[in-house]
Amino acid sequence: MTGARGEGYLDLAGETYAILFTNQAIADAERATGKTIMRLLRGFSGDDIGVADVAVLLQIGLQYARREHLGTASGNDTQNAWRLLNQLGFGTVAPIVMEALVAVINYRPKGESADPPA
Repeated sequence: MTGARGEGYLDLAGETYAILFTNQAIADAERATGKTIMRLLRGFSGDDIGVADVAVLLQIGLQYARREHLGTASGNDTQNAWRLLNQLGFGTVAPIVMEALVAVINYRPKGESADPPA
């Protein structure tokens, strides 16, 4: 599937964990954190993002990736999110989550300029 989406990958003990964000995933993240996507992104860039927010974002990204790749709606995404954060560290996980989110927000269809016509 193409369109507004951002992906990231985390490797732990020889296993790769995919994360996926779409606009729907971002809406779920906004509901779960009580913060808009722009506020969350400002938190990343301004060093004002918490571990709990990153864990929620990671859990949602894992869930959407699993749904797409495996077609299943249930799994241990919360447990995996905390395991990845604990073993890889906040400093490793947070930038990968942020880059996947930014890819969705910055998405433009091919041939469309980011600047509005004059």
